[in-house]
Amino acid sequence: RVHRLAPPREGEAAPVVARPALVTRTEPMPWPVGPQDMVHEVVGVMGEVRGAYNGDSRHHFHAGLDVRADVGAKVLAVFPSKVTDPHANWGFNSLSEGLSVGPLSYIHMRVGRDPQGRPLDPRFQILRDAKGKAERVRVPRGTRFAVGDALGTINAMAHVHLDYYQGGNVVNPLTLPFVGFTDTVPPFIQRIALYDGAGKRITAKKGQPIRLNRSLGDVQVVVNAYDQVNGNLARRKLGLYKLGYQLLQADGTPLPGFGQPVITQVFDRLPRNQDAVKAVYAPTSGITVYGSKSTQFDYALNNRLQDGEIETGSWRIGELAPGRYTLRIHAADFAGNLAQEGRDLAFEVVE
Repeated sequence: RVHRLAPPREGEAAPVVARPALVTRTEPMPWPVGPQDMVHEVVGVMGEVRGAYNGDSRHHFHAGLDVRADVGAKVLAVFPSKVTDPHANWGFNSLSEGLSVGPLSYIHMRVGRDPQGRPLDPRFQILRDAKGKAERVRVPRGTRFAVGDALGTINAMAHVHLDYYQGGNVVNPLTLPFVGFTDTVPPFIQRIALYDGAGKRITAKKGQPIRLNRSLGDVQVVVNAYDQVNGNLARRKLGLYKLGYQLLQADGTPLPGFGQPVITQVFDRLPRNQDAVKAVYAPTSGITVYGSKSTQFDYALNNRLQDGEIETGSWRIGELAPGRYTLRIHAADFAGNLAQEGRDLAFEVVE
């Protein structure tokens, strides 16, 4: 479907899909590593693009929250929870080893074992093969954990990844108010790029607005942006929470219908179809772990992610009258901080 970067026509309305409301927690949450009452560095957020080692830079969405910790540090329960799955843990001795307990999955740890492979306590049963070599850990259904109980130890990934589930959906773990977590840093917009229907970037002469002929047809809008939170290293790049746009006239006033930003992407829930990542992110996206020279979050602004549902679209230039305009990007993090620098792209529509 095609989305117009222009006011909606009279009588048009976006389809409404009813979804269960997310449960909001207000009590401060302990962190999954110690000290649990002190802030730890967040090194990844939900919705970021992730690749695969086969070279696919847009293989899946990052589904949770990454909290940095030293290799060997204990992973600690943040909810009083009971194991309800007969196969609650997976990936023995792999980098993606994890345990699901209560509404959370804790990943990138040695489940129930210290760095030497010894069980942390009797709730974790080390099962061995015929030669006596450990082959998996059994965590019996019904096993209970209190807040602060050790669930395992951090493996070589040097962080614990948290997936948060509500009603069978993966939802944003930033909805959990971790003790002392603060974000006053606005997102950074590095560039706004336009591409024609053949995927060729539309450029302008230095100091001049981009010229767009009304006969051009569909145009794709790609926004390269990232976020940080308080306490991040300078090199750290995190994904955004919300993206949208406004169209402004030459005098800076919004076009009719654009008094408020039109929001196209919200990372509160993720689509069940992981291939949707290729709609949300442009092909130039990728992170260094999977071979990219640098982390690049290139958001395909014209494709919508709303309430976990994807809808693809493009910009029909012909529906704007000739003249000069500004495309203003609305780039927000979970705390509501807005990017201020680099948010405007001047363009001119011509016959």
